[in-house]
Amino acid sequence: MEEQLGRYREAVAVHRGLAEADPENHLPPLAHSLSDLGRALIELQRFDEALPSFEEAVAALRRLIGTDRGLHALELAPALTDLGALLSALGRPDEAVPAWEEAVNLYRELAVVPDYRDDPGSPIPDALGSALCELGSALNGLGRYEEAVAALREAADVRRGLVATDPEEHLLDLARALDGLRTVLSDLGRPGEALPVIEELVAVHRRLADAGSGRPTLELAIAVGELGVTLMEVGRLDEAVPLLEEAVAFYDKVMADQRDPYSPQIGAIHEGKATTLTNLGLTLTRMGRLDEAVPPLELAVAFHRVLVGYDPERYVPGYTRSLINLGHAFSGQGRHDDALPQLQEAARLRQELAELDPGRFMPDYARSLVGFGMGLTNAGRPDDAATIGQEAVNLCRQLAQAAPERFLPDLANALGRLEVAHVRLERSADLLSVQEEAVTVHRELIKVDKEHFLPGLARCLSNLGLTYDGLGRPGDAVLVMNEALWAHEQLFLRRPSDHMDGYLNARRHLAACLAKVGRHDEAAQLLGNPQ
Repeated sequence: MEEQLGRYREAVAVHRGLAEADPENHLPPLAHSLSDLGRALIELQRFDEALPSFEEAVAALRRLIGTDRGLHALELAPALTDLGALLSALGRPDEAVPAWEEAVNLYRELAVVPDYRDDPGSPIPDALGSALCELGSALNGLGRYEEAVAALREAADVRRGLVATDPEEHLLDLARALDGLRTVLSDLGRPGEALPVIEELVAVHRRLADAGSGRPTLELAIAVGELGVTLMEVGRLDEAVPLLEEAVAFYDKVMADQRDPYSPQIGAIHEGKATTLTNLGLTLTRMGRLDEAVPPLELAVAFHRVLVGYDPERYVPGYTRSLINLGHAFSGQGRHDDALPQLQEAARLRQELAELDPGRFMPDYARSLVGFGMGLTNAGRPDDAATIGQEAVNLCRQLAQAAPERFLPDLANALGRLEVAHVRLERSADLLSVQEEAVTVHRELIKVDKEHFLPGLARCLSNLGLTYDGLGRPGDAVLVMNEALWAHEQLFLRRPSDHMDGYLNARRHLAACLAKVGRHDEAAQLLGNPQ
């Protein structure tokens, strides 16, 4: 390989000399030689040495693009994608993003050039789709989530167009674009937007499996499991359960098809099955089917415990999640003494991870504290619950300040759990502060996803109004209860059978507060026909 490197370096030296005398004719071969040298160095894992070669290649082609943009854009765009990929591999995403953005813009320009636009075999759309996926991934890593979503949506659109002309060639690339988009939307806590993306992803993987062996693939099992989780998150629990059960069955079939006992897929299969069992148990818990929820959760804990023995850093996050959900199921059964050790162990393990890598694991640690605090409340230890719950709120607040799109839902959840502890302790001042912040947070959340977060806003407003009323502040209660009635009315109009009680209670509470401030005619009107 060193001999080959020597040839590449010699070619670079020759073309560099020629380019000084005749840049128009020799800068392109110089750039190609530099790229060849850079790729060879990458193959040898010598990334730092490769970077100057790619930077010089890009600089050379930028000199030419000013003379003939149409001709040299086709050479500069792939050079920029090579540079972006290397910068990302070196852990410098803030420098990689501009390279990807420039490449994407060049490919967009090329895509509308008639020679490329009208050629069904043109490589430009495929290159554009790849660059958009890489750009979306890099933007997501930098916390520029909305830009990431836009790039990945465009990538999926490009891939759909390619699939329409050649599905066999491009279906897998469409799946990758959809999976990237699904990941960002799910991480942002926007399951309503993620759902159609995941439904399409599952359909694509079913086509790929049918076109192959006809047997389920690991990717199909993962996608079906993600669809089940997302249906659970949007409240469609009855639809989620059969999909999660199907995903578990798919993992078993994929495992049965393994012929190599040392296949790297085996760990992923066990991990996927354990995660899906956790989600199945969680869904059954939310449905109140606790006796059915505990067995898959106990199995998930057992699977994860074995995996942790092989690779703690990789598998502890999944293990702690299964512990937390088993703890919640035990709590739902009234087995609070069984629940608390699961929740405490999960918080301890996540704290250890957060101390090692705060940027990666602090969100999970904060969420585990929320669960531990809830377990303490259920176990009749509200003082301890309030202490742990306040720590969770503080952490979630810090996370939400840094990335509100991603962590405001966590802050809302933490505040809701802390509220319960303060209610048990009858701490009015602390309760009021928590409820006011919870309302503020939910008002922000419905701007992003009204359908998902409106029920939470309605509950928070009603609770705050009742607290104001209990503190002898009926004027403040009226203002809040008016907004609460609006929220409950929106829910009632959407699904009357599910939200009739909340709507009628909101009318009664507002009427009572109106009467206390002397607005009796309005109170009487509210107590009349709710239609």
